[in-house]
Amino acid sequence: MAKQKVVIGISVKDQKARAKAFKIAVSLSGVDSASIQDEKGQLEVVGEVDAVALANQLRKRLGQAELLSVASAEKKEEKKAETPAPQTVTFTYDPNSYHNNAIPHPYYANYPVVQDESSCSVM
Repeated sequence: MAKQKVVIGISVKDQKARAKAFKIAVSLSGVDSASIQDEKGQLEVVGEVDAVALANQLRKRLGQAELLSVASAEKKEEKKAETPAPQTVTFTYDPNSYHNNAIPHPYYANYPVVQDESSCSVM
């Protein structure tokens, strides 16, 4: 299991409820860090933690908890691939040298005609 950043929406009424939510979050195994944003009413937990188990514990003890997002906490080095500039291709048409290779030319096989004179012919 990789490190995850779990954001859970909680209703923090007072300092006591805030401390209780924080205590629940850090008591689970695999939690690296936890923070509460009072103005947004969100609890952010980073680590190898089961997001559903955390939300259920908070819901059971606080009354209301909503799982908002679960994302990878590892910073990915995003290499912006330099897109190559579009290349311009010009096609020229010379009406004097028209060669269409798409249409096959008919092939006529030359077979020698052999007349057998020993055969009987009815006239």
